[in-house]
Amino acid sequence: MATSEADFDWVADEHSTWQELDNAVRMHGDILRVAMIDLRTLTGKDRLKVRVIADIEQMLANLGIGHLPSELRGNQDATAVLYKLGSPAAAVIEAVRNGTSSDRLEHALRHLNTANSTSVQREYSIKKQELAEQLGILDGVAQEIRNIIKS
Repeated sequence: MATSEADFDWVADEHSTWQELDNAVRMHGDILRVAMIDLRTLTGKDRLKVRVIADIEQMLANLGIGHLPSELRGNQDATAVLYKLGSPAAAVIEAVRNGTSSDRLEHALRHLNTANSTSVQREYSIKKQELAEQLGILDGVAQEIRNIIKS
């Protein structure tokens, strides 16, 4: 299945400091796509030159944030996917990059697989409860109709 732009969280202009960016990554499930122009703006520079990109990469590393692509682009219209190092996503990314497997990777993959099914189960439980409440209301209405017919 192809991935579309809508499949990613997109946050623009929600952060004016590096700490706000870090908070935004955390608030979006430890994965966030941002425009390079937004990262450049955080540096206070006007252009995405080699040194500015190196500064961005260093600041992200200081915050414990990794990025894809692994080498950030100098095009301000490009985007980068940021992720918290140590997160399940980071374990998968590191394994793909290194071609290795580990207990951490297995745990991350299991987490990714079960997170969706847990969400579906939660939704099912909520819907089941809503249906039970609606059935209770319908049962009450049916009882009132029976009472009216009897009288």
